[in-house]
Amino acid sequence: MIKYIGIILISGALSMYGAFAAARIRTRAAQRKGLIGLLHSIKSGIEFGGAPLEEIYGVFECSALETSGFCEILRRGSPDSFENAMQCPGLRLGEKEYALFCEYAAKCGKSSSIQNEKQLCERYISLAQNLDDGLCREENSKCALYTRLGVLAGLTAALILL
Repeated sequence: MIKYIGIILISGALSMYGAFAAARIRTRAAQRKGLIGLLHSIKSGIEFGGAPLEEIYGVFECSALETSGFCEILRRGSPDSFENAMQCPGLRLGEKEYALFCEYAAKCGKSSSIQNEKQLCERYISLAQNLDDGLCREENSKCALYTRLGVLAGLTAALILL
């Protein structure tokens, strides 16, 4: 009886690890999409209202970024809030997207012209969208693979232990 309970626990743990790995990838994608949404908010705020960045940051909402602590740091109101928020330990971005958003954060709000800020924002939105399109396909296949491999590893462990 104890052997069967152990088999169930081990196979369940392996299956859940695959689901956990897939969930981490989905979290990373949601955070990346949230940051792209922030870029869109910045562009809209600059283009249509000429709003200061602190005001734009104050009204921005994204559940994936809220849970990571990013939005809390962003709303603190310091001149380099975006740059500070990118250092948030809760962000789960890959190297490419992290470098892209950090590069934009370093340049955001430094121009004296609204047109230059708008063009900078449009450029980085385009770069982020292209990166997101490529990564989405890859992440979808990885999520499916990790989920299936977790279940398969769980079943294989159960068969071995029987």
